[in-house]
Amino acid sequence: MSYELAVAAHVAVGTVGLLGYWGALAAVKGSPRHRAVGKAFFVTLLLVALSVGPVLFLRPGPFDPAYVVQFTYLSLCLLTVTMIGWTAIRWKHDPERFRGRAFRILGPVIFVLGLVVLAAGLAGGDPLPAVLSWVGVFFGATMMRFAWMRAPLHPRWWLNWHLTAVCLLFTAVHGTLLLVVWRWAVDPEAGRPLAAAFQLLALAIAIGLRLWFGQRRGVPLRFSQPQGGAVRAVVQG
Repeated sequence: MSYELAVAAHVAVGTVGLLGYWGALAAVKGSPRHRAVGKAFFVTLLLVALSVGPVLFLRPGPFDPAYVVQFTYLSLCLLTVTMIGWTAIRWKHDPERFRGRAFRILGPVIFVLGLVVLAAGLAGGDPLPAVLSWVGVFFGATMMRFAWMRAPLHPRWWLNWHLTAVCLLFTAVHGTLLLVVWRWAVDPEAGRPLAAAFQLLALAIAIGLRLWFGQRRGVPLRFSQPQGGAVRAVVQG
């Protein structure tokens, strides 16, 4: 396989993922269409992550360890967030299975890799890795906290994870797309500072989506049961 073919395959799968994201987002939540398109979207993201390997190792020019580490980190984050979005629905009645071995391993791994990418970005004065590091640092830290949480869980803890994962996947689907469109329509020479700015813009939109969906669906940002809710549950029981 040539490098050009690997890139074309990656772009093709990513385009299908983009369509799947908006197809699931536009469908009535919980409907058969939403579930079917959502499953297809998650599968597509797995293919996107797997397609990064050929792009990395067929890339012309000298081998660049920093480049490989950055994209390996991003692929692992994509796989992790995709897994969380899927299993939060699939195992919503079994939180211990949800936060099982894979969950407990991946959380610290992407957290540490996020710190490594952040340090590399700061040391090299490169804003893009510094911005991209938030995925591992934030999501990994949240996973570690949830893995060892022993407080009573909020009744919609699973929907919190699903919404958070799906909204944060907005950045994976759209962050690079914005840069590609800008380079095609405005400035072909746009560099990494603008790429970092587009990633921040996509992140801001993702946070807004999470807050909006959370308000509409009655899903708070916390995972634990409010103390008042726990007291009411005891009284009702």
